[in-house]
Amino acid sequence: MRLLLKLCASQLVLVFCPSIQYNHQLYCYVRQHLPTIEMTEVSSIDEQRKEKVIKLRKHHYQIIFTTTILERGVTIDNVSIVIVGANHEIFSKSALVQIAGRADRKGKMKNGEVYFLLSDYTPAIRHACQEIAAMNRLAKKWLADEVYLV
Repeated sequence: MRLLLKLCASQLVLVFCPSIQYNHQLYCYVRQHLPTIEMTEVSSIDEQRKEKVIKLRKHHYQIIFTTTILERGVTIDNVSIVIVGANHEIFSKSALVQIAGRADRKGKMKNGEVYFLLSDYTPAIRHACQEIAAMNRLAKKWLADEVYLV
């Protein structure tokens, strides 16, 4: 709870969950304990998912609980990521890298945070962290060398 409160005080938070059922349960639990925070849940079975994504892009929410449905194709500014159960088999290395890539991909804010919440440090998590660190080093070098892709 403290992590979510800290993050949503200044940015949007995407909370990725390993299943639709877990996503719903976590959303209900947090909603009960943080009733003043604007939040929603979205998954592939949500008939309102398109409307919620539009509202997401407009920062209507402070926290969005989601499944891997938002892993790709959503680019918004001023966002941090929390991956609950990052060690779950649904979160492959490439999925973890893609999800982490949602953090601050647009706009002037470049300080989004990514948290992997886990009970076991898996090879997928280790390799994802290595790849993310390597990409971040490369990006910093490009910025320092003023290399810009058009």
